[in-house]
Amino acid sequence: MVSALRDQGLQVPRQALVATGDDLVRALDHVGLPVVVKPSASSGSDGCRICHTEREAVEHFMAIHRCTNLLGTVNEAVLVQEYLPGTQYVVATVSMDGQHHLHELSRSCVDERGGTPTRRHTISHRRLGPEERPVIAYVYACLDALGIRHGAANTDVRLTGAGPRIIEVNARILGPTLDPDPYFNAYGSSHQHLLIESTLAPADFRRRLRLEYAPPNVMGKAFLRSVESGVLRGIPGLEAVRRLPGFHSATSLPEVGSTVSDQTLTTGSTGIVYFIHEDESLVEKSLDVLLSMENAGGLFDVAAA
Repeated sequence: MVSALRDQGLQVPRQALVATGDDLVRALDHVGLPVVVKPSASSGSDGCRICHTEREAVEHFMAIHRCTNLLGTVNEAVLVQEYLPGTQYVVATVSMDGQHHLHELSRSCVDERGGTPTRRHTISHRRLGPEERPVIAYVYACLDALGIRHGAANTDVRLTGAGPRIIEVNARILGPTLDPDPYFNAYGSSHQHLLIESTLAPADFRRRLRLEYAPPNVMGKAFLRSVESGVLRGIPGLEAVRRLPGFHSATSLPEVGSTVSDQTLTTGSTGIVYFIHEDESLVEKSLDVLLSMENAGGLFDVAAA
């Protein structure tokens, strides 16, 4: 994907696909440090690590090479990619006949836990500002270069000091199992809905293509995480979360008695909380409170397994 974009003249991160530790060491001369070492095909931040030294990169390569990833396939090769500093965005689109409709633009809060990038939450934008417009133009150029003329896509991109740089383009809807209800509250539609509309009601979708991006509300989406692994005894902090301003819903919560261990993967297996409001600062404050509760261990009650 990145090679195809580079061939089309787009600015992309330096990277290399490596199959041995020696290949990796040679690749670092081209890619530089720090780097992100990750499976060439997986999801949810599985096996992804930020490495600041050659030793860290080699050790992580050895840890994930030839291991089974989250998708159930073996990591025969590993991707080494230039680390991109800057704000990370999620851009969800639906395309028809080479024209792209922007459904969602969200900013990601990404922590580093022991070198593992961990997406804590996202918060959407209601308008495109001077920083966001170049990001969207870059994403559209990526979709064009990759030949995505029809259907849904979601793109992760970072706005670096040198401009937008791609992380990945996923030619599919954003989170196939995500609850559409909060999306309708925030945007008036969901990614799934727009994809179906573009197929079954193309005339209605073409009218959308002429509209400016201006959703009525802001959506904050938090991926809940337990600071401890073990057997879930309860979620005592949930009632306090429900009382936070802008709270909309909590979905995919784990059942009492189940084992929780997902501390870094972005799979939603330990729950997702949505906040919806027209005031972005209000949603940001609620997300900050939730993050503080999680970090203090005040959300989940977990017994050691």
